[in-house]
Amino acid sequence: MPLRLIDRSQTPNTLFSLTELQFIDNEEGRCFRLFDASGNEVRIEYIPQFVSNWSHDRYDIFLFENPYLTAENDIFQLYESTLGKNRLGWIFPITALDSNDHDYADDKYFKHYRYVAYWKILELDIQTVQQEGKSDFKISELIPNVCVCLLSKEEISKIPDFRIEDYAVSFLKYDYLLYQGKTKGIAVFDKTDFIQALRKGNHKLTIKKAAYNINNDGYTKSLFIDHLYQSENFLVKYVLLYQIIEYFIQEIGDAELDEIIKSYQNKSISKNRLKEKIARFHNDRSLIKKVFEKTEINKETKKIFIEKCEYLFGDIGEEIEGGFENIIYDFRNLVTHRYRVVSTKTIDLKNIILLFESVIIDLILNYNQNNVTNNEEQLPIATSTKKNTEPPSSISESKSLLKIISDSFKRNWMSLKKTINLFQLRTHIALPLIQPTSKARQ
Repeated sequence: MPLRLIDRSQTPNTLFSLTELQFIDNEEGRCFRLFDASGNEVRIEYIPQFVSNWSHDRYDIFLFENPYLTAENDIFQLYESTLGKNRLGWIFPITALDSNDHDYADDKYFKHYRYVAYWKILELDIQTVQQEGKSDFKISELIPNVCVCLLSKEEISKIPDFRIEDYAVSFLKYDYLLYQGKTKGIAVFDKTDFIQALRKGNHKLTIKKAAYNINNDGYTKSLFIDHLYQSENFLVKYVLLYQIIEYFIQEIGDAELDEIIKSYQNKSISKNRLKEKIARFHNDRSLIKKVFEKTEINKETKKIFIEKCEYLFGDIGEEIEGGFENIIYDFRNLVTHRYRVVSTKTIDLKNIILLFESVIIDLILNYNQNNVTNNEEQLPIATSTKKNTEPPSSISESKSLLKIISDSFKRNWMSLKKTINLFQLRTHIALPLIQPTSKARQ
């Protein structure tokens, strides 16, 4: 609370702040009354036929949007991966509160949640416009097109340091996007099969805390929350998704660079060896492989992704490198450098990019930053009768080392900018260039 009500029937427009909430249950009907000390009020019709004795203080509310799951029957029980069989809560479109015709209207548990949902929604800070003479509302008119997520505080208390943002990527597996004041998610892909499978299933969704916290840096969070699900163009969406891989490539590359510099400073390698190592680890194919060695992707998703990419490359008469990571890299090059070759393959591209979206979600959900596998091909050890492994002891050598390091960072960031510029040139689609955080660029 409060409900801020803008009355446009008056000039100038008047803003009422209704801070008092009361549930009315009498022979005339049931409703929630919101009012202030001056006598201004609105009434929210209570449509469910059941009134619960559950306390709404035992639950937390979170709002989402979903451009695909919008039917009244898109009501799902929520489970958390570490809680076993204990139900965490429910998620459902707000329109499910306005109707008694859906399959869960009389569910012995959900009917309690419907009552609680009214209380929790009306306790939020909401602003709406009052049409002239209108004082009765349905609950869905106050915040249209949202999905309501109610979670048990008792179950939440069993999860250390619970934050709903830590589960944002997991919710995205089912196309639920955290609501931020207005709906902005756009249905880009045809997900008919996926949606029908959910609707015909047991209506139970399991969420898990992402292994990689997208809130650690503005770069990844901005991509997922502010840009990725607002684009109407599937190609734009692909380039934004691929920037997640670019980010992890830089993260791994920076860590390897630190190790190489440390080896040089510890007299383990010579300056020539330093240059060789830096030159080698900027191979994108090898870095992509290292990114996916630190995570786990659904096997069926990988299988179908490989099959559809192989079909596309075969259809245009081109060869493709074997292996999941190589295919990711080759597809990226195809889209960003030679899009004209596949510009008429819209359906194939959409299907592949839809699968790629699932790949990136799994990448973040299961990413283990500490799982570093050193698969670098070993170069011959430099042999010389003259020792040349001392750390830089002169100003000229220090500047030389700094230049090598500086150039390596510039190449990585410039590569991303070049990719985006080339894509815009070939497709005439403007892309938001997400600047890396200062931490990532230092």
